[in-house]
Amino acid sequence: MIGVLQFYQTNIAPVVRFFIPLAGPLILWIGLVRAGLSPKARMIGLLVTGLLLVWWVASDLLGRTGFYTQHWDVMRPVGWMIAILCVIPLMRSATVAAALDAVPLWVLPILQVYRGGGGLTWFGLVAAGRVSASFGLVAGTGDTLVGILAVATGIYLYSGARGARVIAIAWNVFGLLDFAAAFIVGSFVPYSLPYPAVMIPAFFAPLSVDLHALSLRQLIRAGKRERGAQTLANAKIA
Repeated sequence: MIGVLQFYQTNIAPVVRFFIPLAGPLILWIGLVRAGLSPKARMIGLLVTGLLLVWWVASDLLGRTGFYTQHWDVMRPVGWMIAILCVIPLMRSATVAAALDAVPLWVLPILQVYRGGGGLTWFGLVAAGRVSASFGLVAGTGDTLVGILAVATGIYLYSGARGARVIAIAWNVFGLLDFAAAFIVGSFVPYSLPYPAVMIPAFFAPLSVDLHALSLRQLIRAGKRERGAQTLANAKIA
């Protein structure tokens, strides 16, 4: 097990830390282009991409310099506050909604396979004595399950099977509850993480909350479109 954790930290984790912040804007731009890249859509795409990259780079610099580790009690809520401030306008934007409609439903869930790697990191921190088992095992178990189920959910959505959207909504809710549980437990169990592990609660976990919220919006809109089409078809038959 220790060998698996070391292999992940050495060979896979650096790729994940670089890929995920870039994958989000890439998916957004694909959706914007497929929905018709209007001047307004281009402006929103540039704004969202810029804000995400600034958030990522700033978080990484604060992590590398040890600022997060030294001031974690104060900085712990910052990433979550940024995520909430970002997701509110994204959830209300008609342009973002159109982009989501143009992206396959399975993309956002399967992107969160990286949560499984986060779970391995938490287990490694527990094994190394960096965090208490009472917190690390809660966070690690939840993240690992969400990461594994992300693949299953993505495949199920891709198959177009009946009930796939309901399963995906349940997976998103489970992913959000996992963060809520870890955040609550972490509030009562003091912990401090070195870089790069600190990037999980400082950046990647808050980013995942936004991905869950956008996936839920996409799934709900898809359900409304399907019900509308079905109602129209029934009206024509009648």
